[in-house]
Amino acid sequence: MGSDNTSGNEGRQRILDAAREVFAEKGFDGARVDEIAKRAKANKALIYYYFESKDRILAELIKESVDELLAFKDIYLKDLHVDYIDSDQYKKVVDMLFDLLESKKDIIRIIAIEGLKGGSEDYSVFQFIDPVMQDSQERVRKMGFTGIDNRKFCLFSIFTGMIPIMMFVSLKDKWAQYYGYDGQEAMAEFTKLYKEHFIHAMIDILTHYDKNSAD
Repeated sequence: MGSDNTSGNEGRQRILDAAREVFAEKGFDGARVDEIAKRAKANKALIYYYFESKDRILAELIKESVDELLAFKDIYLKDLHVDYIDSDQYKKVVDMLFDLLESKKDIIRIIAIEGLKGGSEDYSVFQFIDPVMQDSQERVRKMGFTGIDNRKFCLFSIFTGMIPIMMFVSLKDKWAQYYGYDGQEAMAEFTKLYKEHFIHAMIDILTHYDKNSAD
């Protein structure tokens, strides 16, 4: 490893950065470790020193993105309460969240593609979503909504919250090109729609749980 002239952490991160680029360009199945090694300016032995397989590289990329999302929530949602959810401040946080997810669109696109493969046993899409959803569940419990139905909250959060965002950041550029729209304008409009509909639906469902738990 000394021939790389970098510390271990720098070499490892360089491999992850290169893998993200190659996965985005070639798709996970089409990506080759040889290409990742070339892009990272590292030999294959170094890659296998850090990661036992291409699947392990993807798992690490997912973990890296999840850790960043959870860190974001710790910073901006630490004082979350139901009134805050419907505030202008929270809506600004949603804008920042969309920007963060936009910066992760390459890995999100890879995860979405892998999850949509017919007959696939790849669960990377839920490995990405579940820690974020579990964190959200814990936060709303701390707000006092103790009567939450975990399955319904999971269905609601994933299929009306996370999945639409993932698909949007994955397809936004192609959608804008096909329909002749500006990509940034599309982002602004979708974010506005998301805030108008999802946030209000979240308030309704949490209030419903709160009323049920009080009965």
